[in-house]
Amino acid sequence: MLTPSYQKPLKWTLTGIVYDVLDLTHTDITVFAKGIRNVPEVQEVVSAESLKDFHCIFGGFYETPVIAAAQEVFRCKHPPGSITSYVSGKKISLKVRGQIIPSLAFYHAPKSSQMPAAATGDPLPSSSTQLEKQYKICSCTMIQNGAKFLREWVLYHSHLGVEKFFLYDNNSDDELEEVVATLSSFNVTRQAWPWVKTQEAGFSHCALQAQSQCTWMLYTDIDEFLFPGYKRSSPSILEMLIDETLKKTAGNATLGQIQMPCLTFGPTGLTDSPAQGVTQGYTCRLKQPERHKSMVLLDSITSSLQNAIHHFTLKPAFQTVVSTQAVVNHYKYQAWAEFQSKFHGRAATYVVDWTEDRQLTSKDRAPNLGNKAVKPADWETQFCEVQDYGLRDYTRELFASDPNGTYMAWQ
Repeated sequence: MLTPSYQKPLKWTLTGIVYDVLDLTHTDITVFAKGIRNVPEVQEVVSAESLKDFHCIFGGFYETPVIAAAQEVFRCKHPPGSITSYVSGKKISLKVRGQIIPSLAFYHAPKSSQMPAAATGDPLPSSSTQLEKQYKICSCTMIQNGAKFLREWVLYHSHLGVEKFFLYDNNSDDELEEVVATLSSFNVTRQAWPWVKTQEAGFSHCALQAQSQCTWMLYTDIDEFLFPGYKRSSPSILEMLIDETLKKTAGNATLGQIQMPCLTFGPTGLTDSPAQGVTQGYTCRLKQPERHKSMVLLDSITSSLQNAIHHFTLKPAFQTVVSTQAVVNHYKYQAWAEFQSKFHGRAATYVVDWTEDRQLTSKDRAPNLGNKAVKPADWETQFCEVQDYGLRDYTRELFASDPNGTYMAWQ
């Protein structure tokens, strides 16, 4: 559990900046800012006592207090209706202990009919006050140059029951937009998200963006495939997973999050990316799970929107339950040419430049590679302790032209 504390002197880097703002609740504004933290590379919630040091600045002159903050996400109140006409369309920034942070974001006041009488409240209301949402299960991911893998990932998770996909595009320069256009029938949306090393903030943004539409959100990367303990079923395999996990919720708590262990797959002897897809080519993995990924009830997320990429912090009334029915196959260590192309993104959290000699033991980095993108002689045989054909055979049953997987539906 992360300790809410801002006792050490606040720091912000010369590249610190307010880079985005989101208003979907009409009760408060959510501001996204880089470069503000008390201890570098540590994610923390700002304590209630220290929130007084933070304010939102509208139009360079009007302040409202920040009411919740964690990581790069800051929530603050709207200015009153008498002020909004003066500040709407102008810059919004943060004031931290008297210092105003540079900003790229602009404030746009909601319509007067949407303004609350008192600008307070939780951005993610409880289900008891929420109208029925359009989608039961959605999925959110951060993507960079993953166009050639996207069809496989979307078709597969759509089969599991995902009804809408939110892609946060982190500076892709491949054919991502074109591929997304071909997936329109699967309800795939693309959100430009150019900010470097801001995955936690992006996932918080996605939670807010989707909370009026989606009940549950699955957070996985496009090289991660949720593998259920169920075969084909109706209406939704993921709904079955939720129902089965609900039975394991203890006491009076409400199920708010399902965690699934990740199985890490290696290159499996391949020197090139498998034409039939990652689920077909990579079948050898480490024996023990590494980390986990989660599916979260959006109404259960705490007001700070704090997350650790793998999971969110929940309100006290909600519980996280580890699933025994599903795992996530993580095709992390692929053929060298593919892995090397993404090596720069394997730096640790908040380490922007992967060549820096910082946090070299982080699990975000590749073991024994550190900051050197030099191919080990035995790369093709690494990370291979257990042969695992489970998801390969499952997807062949569902998507292949023949039992041998000669041609898959996403090719």
